[in-house]
Amino acid sequence: MAFFQIAKLPLTHSAFYRSGELPPVHGDPFDRLLAAHAMEEGLIILSPDESLSKLGAARMW
Repeated sequence: MAFFQIAKLPLTHSAFYRSGELPPVHGDPFDRLLAAHAMEEGLIILSPDESLSKLGAARMW
Protein backbone atom coordinates (compact mmCIF):
# COMPACT_ATOMS: atom_id res chain seq x y z
CA MET A 1 0.00 0.00 0.00
CA ALA A 2 1.38 3.43 -0.93
CA PHE A 3 1.14 6.40 1.36
CA PHE A 4 1.43 9.93 0.06
CA GLN A 5 2.42 13.02 1.95
CA ILE A 6 1.21 16.48 1.11
CA ALA A 7 3.19 19.44 2.34
CA LYS A 8 3.67 23.10 1.44
CA LEU A 9 7.09 23.76 -0.02
CA PRO A 10 8.48 27.25 -0.55
CA LEU A 11 9.59 28.06 -4.07
CA THR A 12 13.30 28.65 -4.37
CA HIS A 13 15.30 30.98 -6.58
CA SER A 14 16.92 27.94 -8.19
CA ALA A 15 13.50 26.54 -9.20
CA PHE A 16 12.60 29.86 -10.85
CA TYR A 17 15.94 29.93 -12.66
CA ARG A 18 15.65 26.27 -13.70
CA SER A 19 12.16 26.81 -15.14
CA GLY A 20 13.66 29.27 -17.61
CA GLU A 21 16.40 26.79 -18.55
CA LEU A 22 14.05 23.91 -19.40
CA PRO A 23 13.64 22.85 -23.06
CA PRO A 24 10.94 24.70 -25.04
CA VAL A 25 8.49 21.77 -25.12
CA HIS A 26 5.84 23.36 -22.90
CA GLY A 27 4.82 27.01 -23.12
CA ASP A 28 2.79 27.33 -19.91
CA PRO A 29 4.98 29.21 -17.40
CA PHE A 30 3.22 27.71 -14.36
CA ASP A 31 3.69 24.15 -15.62
CA ARG A 32 7.35 24.89 -16.35
CA LEU A 33 7.76 26.18 -12.78
CA LEU A 34 5.91 23.17 -11.38
CA ALA A 35 8.23 20.80 -13.28
CA ALA A 36 11.35 22.71 -12.25
CA HIS A 37 10.28 22.78 -8.60
CA ALA A 38 9.57 19.03 -8.60
CA MET A 39 12.97 18.37 -10.16
CA GLU A 40 14.73 20.58 -7.59
CA GLU A 41 12.99 18.82 -4.70
CA GLY A 42 13.23 15.29 -6.14
CA LEU A 43 9.44 14.92 -6.21
CA ILE A 44 7.00 13.13 -8.52
CA ILE A 45 4.17 15.11 -10.14
CA LEU A 46 0.76 13.44 -10.17
CA SER A 47 -0.68 14.58 -13.52
CA PRO A 48 -1.85 13.19 -16.88
CA ASP A 49 0.08 15.99 -18.67
CA GLU A 50 2.76 14.13 -20.65
CA SER A 51 4.57 17.34 -21.53
CA LEU A 52 5.71 17.62 -17.89
CA SER A 53 7.75 14.46 -18.47
CA LYS A 54 9.19 15.98 -21.63
CA LEU A 55 10.47 18.82 -19.47
CA GLY A 56 12.35 16.25 -17.40
CA ALA A 57 10.09 15.99 -14.36
CA ALA A 58 9.16 12.64 -12.84
CA ARG A 59 5.43 12.09 -13.39
CA MET A 60 2.77 9.48 -12.56
CA TRP A 61 -0.67 8.95 -14.13
